[in-house]
Amino acid sequence: MEINLYARNVLNTHSIQLLVDHIPKQVKHKKVAYGSHVFYWGERDGYVHFLSLDEHDHSGFGGSTIPVLMQDGSVEELKGPWSSSSTTMNRYFPASVEVSITDSEDVFNHGYTYSSGAITIAKLQEAFQELNIKDFIIVPHIEKWGDMLFRVVRTHDPFDTRGDMDRDPESMFRPRNSKFTYRMDRGDRNERST
Repeated sequence: MEINLYARNVLNTHSIQLLVDHIPKQVKHKKVAYGSHVFYWGERDGYVHFLSLDEHDHSGFGGSTIPVLMQDGSVEELKGPWSSSSTTMNRYFPASVEVSITDSEDVFNHGYTYSSGAITIAKLQEAFQELNIKDFIIVPHIEKWGDMLFRVVRTHDPFDTRGDMDRDPESMFRPRNSKFTYRMDRGDRNERST
């Protein structure tokens, strides 16, 4: 796995772009019912797929019927499910984070036409360790209604001449435009500020 981390200019948060060997075509799901919703969540090799079915609104995906492979091998046909989000799914299933993902080297190098996806926090932490990423951390954040999201933030601000974040915690709030690329094959890190 290779990773691009782009600054979003908000609270030192970085978006995550991944280059992977392959994106699984089929993932086996489990489900949890909560109120009028049924949440479907599946994981394979760290890649996460999820949907939300609302018994009162079947207009997701234009009202299309989506087949969902279940862990027991059966297939459930969902009429008009919604794509949902990691923040919602993190209430019921192992933690994940949304990413831009591709299995194309060209897309990764040029930074366009990614697919949206999600990976488990455990897989992202594993990738950080394998790529020796030490200047970023994955930070949990609880939203207003109790949803859990995760942010990737710098552990220090290299543009701050006064020192690291421990000495200047406000440095994380200063906007920066930057891209950090971590590659497994060469083991190097390239940093480009834009």
